[in-house]
Amino acid sequence: MNVSPAITNNLLFLHAEVTGQLDVLRAYFSSAGLRSAEDLIQRSGYVYQLHHRIQAACMAENSSQQAKLGATVQIARELDRIAHLGRHCVKKAAELRTGHKLSFKDYLPIIDAIREAMRLVEQSLGEHDNAIALKLSKFEGRIHELCAQQLDAFTTGLKRAKQPADLVIGLLMTQHLQEMGEALTSISDAAISRNIGHRIDVQGFKALRTSIGGLTDGKAKKLDTVGISPLAQTKSGSGIARVELVNTPAAKKGRSGKTKRNTQNAIFKDGEKRKIKEELQGVESWHEVYPGVAPQVLTYTQKGSSAALLIEHLQGQTFEQLVLHGPSKAMRDGMSALKKTLHAIWKQTKRNEPVAANFMRQTRKRLRSVYAIHPQFQYKKRSICGHQMTDLDNLLQTAQAMEKNFVAPFSVFIHGDFNIDNIIYDRIDKRIHFIDLHRSCYMDYAQDVSVFMVSNFRLQVLDKPVRRRIALQAEHIARIGRDFARRHKDQDFEIRLALGIARSLITSTRFIMDRSLAERMFLRARYLLEQLQHEARASKKIRAHYTVPVKELFGG
Repeated sequence: MNVSPAITNNLLFLHAEVTGQLDVLRAYFSSAGLRSAEDLIQRSGYVYQLHHRIQAACMAENSSQQAKLGATVQIARELDRIAHLGRHCVKKAAELRTGHKLSFKDYLPIIDAIREAMRLVEQSLGEHDNAIALKLSKFEGRIHELCAQQLDAFTTGLKRAKQPADLVIGLLMTQHLQEMGEALTSISDAAISRNIGHRIDVQGFKALRTSIGGLTDGKAKKLDTVGISPLAQTKSGSGIARVELVNTPAAKKGRSGKTKRNTQNAIFKDGEKRKIKEELQGVESWHEVYPGVAPQVLTYTQKGSSAALLIEHLQGQTFEQLVLHGPSKAMRDGMSALKKTLHAIWKQTKRNEPVAANFMRQTRKRLRSVYAIHPQFQYKKRSICGHQMTDLDNLLQTAQAMEKNFVAPFSVFIHGDFNIDNIIYDRIDKRIHFIDLHRSCYMDYAQDVSVFMVSNFRLQVLDKPVRRRIALQAEHIARIGRDFARRHKDQDFEIRLALGIARSLITSTRFIMDRSLAERMFLRARYLLEQLQHEARASKKIRAHYTVPVKELFGG
């Protein structure tokens, strides 16, 4: 679905008005006419009105078209920005001294390049053609080069000028024109995002095109359609989308005589090269360590500081989907399959080398981010019924000292970010798959278990039957960890599990704005840490009798 005609028409009106204002700006630089300057400044209200009319209309539209509507708002915002920068150029020019030596005609090639780019902007509004947007993206480099010549001249002039004020003004006007080039690039990004229905910039789109070309042996022209639907935006800034590739081989026809259409689904991730490369290395590591659990890499491309990954789209449901919407049998079957898979992975990758997860150090490292969202957790003095409560910093410090005595006796290969939306259960093949593998490494398995448990608890669902299912899933993963610990004589698993749960409960609150849920998580973490310290003071044999109160923690 395209955006409504009313939005499109207002966008065309806005483009026409901004183009008209650029023409006035050019006329001003050609003749330095005062009337042109006044005309330009007085026309600001109409641009502002059109921009906000488009923004309001997009907000009222169907939310399922979020990517397209957001891109449309971005185009309107950048057109407004170009007009705004043009007015600033005129206002700066008005500050020049009488008899100044600046040559306004030196700016005309820059403005002409901007006006030429604006013709491509107009085409992109009417034609959803990515080739036009790609042409538009090249103008920033051209405009930047023209502006750089001006800036070099002004910089050189400032070194020997007796009265540099005029040159400073000229330099600022050049910078405003350079920013118009940046706005045009932003418009090209938005045009592509609007066309494909997924937020992406020009570099990301080029990476996607290269990835698809690599998938089809460079014969991308055989692809009839490429459907893209956004899936997520990671906390690191990487974009994730599902790509549907539809190929219609001319030679293959069904019994009806109609040409068969082959559809292949893939997941496209693009972003900072370091993050994408970590994901690639994580997937490759799993193929070496335990083949079959990770998706296949279809293509990997990198350019400059960016990279993109096209990976196999795995069939099935995440454990988040299972616990929220799946039948009870599917949820039980999924947990049974997860137990078999985890035990097999842990047994196969087990290294008899002690390893410390340092849960408390991890927690303290993220405290600043937690306090930024929930400053109420940073109290120094508080008492309940006359009992003085230890503040969190001291509580963590004490727990960190205690943690040194409870190191995992062996390491296994873990997921590293074992949230319930990163594990997929294929109900047809009854198999488990992992995704988002950039943190995989040899570590204490209590970390994956505790992260899985807390990612269940932090689901923002209040329905009591669903909360009971959430608690059951958390209890089940705890039993999976306990069974493995018992079989492999890991006596300290319960203590490390408690520390891991406390760590995840506290650090996860920095992603939760619901104060009630965040406080429930925070208080449970405090309870665990205080309980551990009390048990340690009361008995030197804490490892022999301590058990994490899973039902009490996750049941409400």
